[in-house]
Amino acid sequence: MPPLFNIPKSQLQYTGESVYCSASNLLRRCNREQNPVDRFIYVVAWFISTRRRMTFGVAPYNPILGETHHVSKGNLNVLVEQVSHHPPVTALHATDDKENIEMIWSQQPVPKFYASATPLCNNPRAPSRRSWICHLTIFSTSSLVEFRGNRTTYPGVQIRVQFIPNTNCASDPKVRGSIPTEGKNSTREGGGEDRTSVEAKVNGKGKLKLLNHGETYEMDSANLLYKVFPVPSVDWVGTVNLRCLETCLVAELCFKSSPSFLGLGGNHKVIKGKIFDSSSSKILYELDGQWDRIVKLKDRINGEVRVIYDATKANSWLQSPILKNEEVIIHYMYHMQ
Repeated sequence: MPPLFNIPKSQLQYTGESVYCSASNLLRRCNREQNPVDRFIYVVAWFISTRRRMTFGVAPYNPILGETHHVSKGNLNVLVEQVSHHPPVTALHATDDKENIEMIWSQQPVPKFYASATPLCNNPRAPSRRSWICHLTIFSTSSLVEFRGNRTTYPGVQIRVQFIPNTNCASDPKVRGSIPTEGKNSTREGGGEDRTSVEAKVNGKGKLKLLNHGETYEMDSANLLYKVFPVPSVDWVGTVNLRCLETCLVAELCFKSSPSFLGLGGNHKVIKGKIFDSSSSKILYELDGQWDRIVKLKDRINGEVRVIYDATKANSWLQSPILKNEEVIIHYMYHMQ
């Protein structure tokens, strides 16, 4: 990738910033609350604060094997290391000695590319006479597959495509495909309204330990969705589960985008979810809002609604760093190149 499309920071710094640039007051509240339910609510709020807006078209530099990133902020010490290159795996370990908090994360992004089939009509005056052309690209970390027509074979993998014509050639064309993977058929169906996108699924789990209370919270990570068409954008999507092993409390959070017309309008920062007791499956709270603005929590018993996260207040302390000795730094970077 040309340097023009790179942000002047490593992916390790991006990962670390999600911890030491989040709402640290929420992290302290997680530890200082006496009620286990209140502690769990603040863990959920803190997790939401770790999400960051991403910019389409630019990306941080890929870290090399063994690269590290270390930051100390007050009593919080964060260490991030690239522990594997193929596949790329990032590990994070953070501790707060004063609050007696420990964090352990591991992340492995797995990108996949999705594109739609394109139907063409030979003769618009005769809808019954038409031909279909499919150009579908499927990208993964292991292979790149391209094909035209209704069947192709790539390194022992046969892909079958069934075209579904409609009465109107320009009305909701569809295509269905079957891709055998690991002994199973993965079937997808799409059409002219499908979006061309790249989705980075983030494998791995994180653990937050409140040692003063003997509690461990396990959490997944949301996925990054890069939409290329119709409107370029990048957003967090997917369902995330947070679980406290000792109290049996579980939070199910869904990051998604609200409906829009051709990618215009709508809201791309929606979060919905619930908190429930896994031992009884009883829903305690419902969660709704926008993760980059305000998130509210509703008590299912008494209907009380309260704000658990306000992004404008939680991140108001963040300021752009002031560059000192700019000429010396530029001279150093020039000779490093």
